[in-house]
Amino acid sequence: MNSKVLKGTQTKCDGCGSEMIFDPQTQNLVCEHCDLQKEFEKSTEYEKHNIKDKPTSFEGYQKWKDENKVLRCESCGAQVVLNSLEYSGKCAYCGSNYVSETSLLPSFVPDAIIPFAFNEKQASLRFKERVKRKFFVPRAFKKLVDPEKIKGIYIPTFAFDANTITRYYGMLTTTHTVQTRNGLTTQTRSYPISGTKNLQIKDVMIETSSHIDQKELRQILPFNMQKCFKFDENFIRGYVVEHFERAFEECYNQSKEAMRAKIKSEILSRYSYTGIEHFSMNTQFKDEKYNYKLVPIYQFDYEYKKKKYKTLMNGQTGKIGGGLPKSPFKIALVVILVIAILAGITLLTMYL
Repeated sequence: MNSKVLKGTQTKCDGCGSEMIFDPQTQNLVCEHCDLQKEFEKSTEYEKHNIKDKPTSFEGYQKWKDENKVLRCESCGAQVVLNSLEYSGKCAYCGSNYVSETSLLPSFVPDAIIPFAFNEKQASLRFKERVKRKFFVPRAFKKLVDPEKIKGIYIPTFAFDANTITRYYGMLTTTHTVQTRNGLTTQTRSYPISGTKNLQIKDVMIETSSHIDQKELRQILPFNMQKCFKFDENFIRGYVVEHFERAFEECYNQSKEAMRAKIKSEILSRYSYTGIEHFSMNTQFKDEKYNYKLVPIYQFDYEYKKKKYKTLMNGQTGKIGGGLPKSPFKIALVVILVIAILAGITLLTMYL
């Protein structure tokens, strides 16, 4: 693998000259040595690009990211080697944090960032609290839960906006129970639907990460977009930041599928039905915009009964995703309970 030498940047403490990193609690820079804080300018105004101006240099970017990135530590002279998907790193010898100059990126500098809202210690406490509320998680795991590894990562996403106009038609069914001479019987009625739905959709977030997939991202959504800021290197000091992994066109197509699913859900929510015989819709997308956004996640790696698990947490809201161990006994208990309830309802219906 080829190597590329990059320039790195640091922010020094005005009090003691030590390095400063981003502190999620204060949303400022803080000195790792003397705890002196330093504010930096934050702006909620960030660019959203017209979809016609979509990125076209993905091949050049792929070549760039396949090279090792090497920074020279200004504190001790050691080399800080970044992997192909990082542009921030820590010196293994003296612990200094560095951010490679984003001006050296072949385009695709992030437009916006949602910063971490709490640190790793707080993330660990929140993780334990939320796991204890999960019914299907084994009781033994709840008592011993202690993630072995916590990793704070900024994950790359493309966020898409669009104004949509959808024309639709279909046939829905309703089912209800009626009393006849022979007792209760179930009747199904079909009825047609059609119309036009106008919907403005914002911030459909599509991951472009090597760490997580879209399903894992959906499990920890949403993020509060009111606390999304224009990208500034100060937000990422002290954190791992991943470059995007998938081509823009792939993410764009996936966003349109997500929008169509949302539109369909919005349309059907207007009707009362028990089934769908058929449903068709035709959507026009207008005023399409996108931006390249970094979002915060904590990744928890742990082992339970000799099996490895990974669970993600939203680094802004604390919401945790899937991947937790589940108790077969509790699952079986719920299944038996549901079957018993359905059987009881059936018997009750027969004798009424």
